[in-house]
Amino acid sequence: MSDWQARLTLRPEATAYLERHGSALTIRSSPRHGCCGGTVGVPVAEPGPPTDAAAFDAIERDGVRIYVERGLVTTEHEAITVGVDGFGPLRSLWVQGFDITM
Repeated sequence: MSDWQARLTLRPEATAYLERHGSALTIRSSPRHGCCGGTVGVPVAEPGPPTDAAAFDAIERDGVRIYVERGLVTTEHEAITVGVDGFGPLRSLWVQGFDITM
């Protein structure tokens, strides 16, 4: 088990949310483009498995299959947490603990 895998936790509300959405989670880098050029990769958490699982490491946690894109960077010893914000149909997952990559 790699170091980030031991530090990754799902908050109870995230586990319940993911159980209702297929018990799979993908954490990946999503490109964000600046207004004056430049791109930054922002870590995002999405329900469901990735389209191409070959580029991801997978682990099981709390009954959820978690896919994390290889190459995401973490700060050593920082907790990695997945939770849920919002209410009703506007609920969405968030992830904290992966660094933004350039």
